Amino acid sequence: LVAQKVDVNRISYWKYDTDKLICLKLYIQNRNRFEKDIVLLKNDFPNYFKAVENETQIVATDVYSSSETAEFCSDYFPKFEVKSLLDTPIYINGSLVGVLCIESTTKIKQWDNEDINFARSIADFLTVVIETNQRLEADKKLAYKSDLLTAITKITNKLLSEKNLESIFDEILLTIGEAANVDRVHFFVNDSKSDTIQLKHE
Repeated sequence: LVAQKVDVNRISYWKYDTDKLICLKLYIQNRNRFEKDIVLLKNDFPNYFKAVENETQIVATDVYSSSETAEFCSDYFPKFEVKSLLDTPIYINGSLVGVLCIESTTKIKQWDNEDINFARSIADFLTVVIETNQRLEADKKLAYKSDLLTAITKITNKLLSEKNLESIFDEILLTIGEAANVDRVHFFVNDSKSDTIQLKHE
């Protein structure tokens, strides 16, 4: 949809990871194909990284005449036939998290204000999506920690109240499995006499 709106062939989202950018999703419109996992290293493109790390939206009508994209001219642009580029950094709480990249490969694209503002709007939308996902992940981690604490309490009470060793192990392993959300939990005992490890409970 974005590719059609701004009349380009390539649109992608890159995750920022301190010393590199990792392409998480690239859509090539004229081939109707998705790709990913392209990596750009900061050491190879220091000026470009400096620009996006300073919250600069890179608007390059002709990528071969832009100082901010000059580092891509020897390899990346010829390889992917990029002629024009519009890159918008995405920030959350003052930190760079990614870059929305819009590239034209069939013609030199004269980026107008509508294109630039549209790219910013899509970047804002991605910001909301990323923030929402981060909150959901944080909630999951809190729930997981809560389950583990509950399991620890349950195990402690079992150890204090139960004298039957078999019963203790059965319930402890079951509690650990449920809290950790795994299918199988094993307990092995080391036999120093035979120098072997034996499965005692699962």
